[in-house]
Amino acid sequence: MRFQLQVIGLLAAIAIVTGCICCNFAIAEQAPLYDWTVVVQTRHLERQFKYKKSSMEDQIYRLDVDYFHGDDETKERSTAYETLWYHNDMPIGMERFNNFGVTPGQSTCIKIKHKDNNPTSEEIQAAGNIIMRIWLEARLNQSGVTIIKVPDQSFAGIIEYLHGKGYSSTQFDDPAELANYPMRLHIESEGTGQTQLLHFS
Repeated sequence: MRFQLQVIGLLAAIAIVTGCICCNFAIAEQAPLYDWTVVVQTRHLERQFKYKKSSMEDQIYRLDVDYFHGDDETKERSTAYETLWYHNDMPIGMERFNNFGVTPGQSTCIKIKHKDNNPTSEEIQAAGNIIMRIWLEARLNQSGVTIIKVPDQSFAGIIEYLHGKGYSSTQFDDPAELANYPMRLHIESEGTGQTQLLHFS
């Protein structure tokens, strides 16, 4: 009888330990790969610069940049960082509302969103440009950009734009090689899960 009780107690202890391990493993699986999210919302502004001989008529794009802690924007309160106005891939105006509040030393995700599901090529170029700007902002803040998430419809266009700015697509067999390329961008298409690793050459 005593032996049976010992066996039952041992099995119960194993079950508890196993349950704790599985619980911790599940929590670890759900943990985000980054500490902060920077969201960029792009949209085309209509009826802008509509005057005779204007070279920018109806070609202005507004990009609103917010950030929040964590990866769930439905739960976290975001902070408005800045708004930029673009003509093609060139910023022509900016209004900043707050400092870049990402904690130094913590990781960041850049997430691109388009108000219109069919962004123009100029809008995609503006998105590519602001990716480089925010990446540099994060580096100056001593924060790393872990991943850049973009919509399916602009994934290829953003990669093409970055290629034109000196970035090359690459693949590393040895993760240790990444240290040789500090200026790298990990781009992911949110819907299809396509990924591209780019480094500045």
